[in-house]
Formats: sequence, C-alpha cells, structure tokens
Amino acid sequence: MHSTRHYRYGGEIDPQAQGAVNIREQLTREGFHFEKGPYRWTTHGPAARLFLTGPNTAHKFHPDSKKESEEFIVKALETAGKAPSHLRFATYTTRYNRCFWITVEGLERSYERADVEANRETTQTVITAKNVSRLKISGPGGEFELDGQKVASKASNPVFEKKNGRWSLTGRP
Repeated sequence: MHSTRHYRYGGEIDPQAQGAVNIREQLTREGFHFEKGPYRWTTHGPAARLFLTGPNTAHKFHPDSKKESEEFIVKALETAGKAPSHLRFATYTTRYNRCFWITVEGLERSYERADVEANRETTQTVITAKNVSRLKISGPGGEFELDGQKVASKASNPVFEKKNGRWSLTGRP
C-alpha cells in the first residue's frame, strides 16, 4: 500500500463494474469492514476506502458520485506524501519488501505470504508480523513491541531478527 486513501468508482450498469466488486470482496476477506450505504461502501481510519457506484449509469461519472469523489480526493491530498503512522503490508518476496518506514529483510518461508501490521501513533511502535524473520524500521530508535515482545533500541533505523520465535535487535547490516 503506497497511499493511505483509496477509492474506486463505477457506474451501476458499467460492464467493468465487477472489477471494483472483486477488489471490495478481497479487502473484506483481508479484514476490512465496510459500511454500506446506497451506492457507496466505505471504511474509515488512516487507510480509508471508498467505493462509489453511479446509479443507473454506464461507463461514465454520475454527477452526484463525481462530487463525492472529488471531495474524497481533496481530503486525501491533505496527507499526500506523508508517511502514515499505521501500516498494513503484505508481500511474498523480499524483492517487494518496503512500505513507507517498514522493510521486510527476511522471510521465514519464501514465496509464502508475509503480513506486517505496524502502528507508531504512540510513544511505542507496535508491530505484528507473520512469516517475517528480519525487519528494519526506518526512523529513530525507541520502544518497540514485536508480536507482543518488547524490545528497545537507541539506534536509528533498527533491524530486528526473529529466531526460535523470539525477536532481538541485530547489529548486522
């Protein structure tokens, strides 16, 4: 995820509308919860999602939907270019391993899904990781909680390694 707000639009009778439905259904399977309203589905929070449907509209914008879409974009632009404090990231390889301030440097099992959820809104950075064996956090040191385990680092850009189910700070680049 490289931006914190996403939206999709499609006309109700647009032959391409199924694409947005497929994305929304997959996000639901991934744990996103949508509020359904007439012709719109939304999530809230730092990674807001908006799915709009133009009523009785083919492959073009419905005027009411266009207005709502433009309002959503203006709000999203207020935080554009800023790293979010909350991340949800999935990868299957260390080739595509970075999301803002999190870098997955090692996997327990290559080519199997790895998930990272990280939050640094408080004085402590809280991270849950699945199928991750090495993790770099860009930014200042401090208090970290990795999968429920507290680990501190005074160094900037700390790198943590998981061995035998336990996370530790590593000095190796």
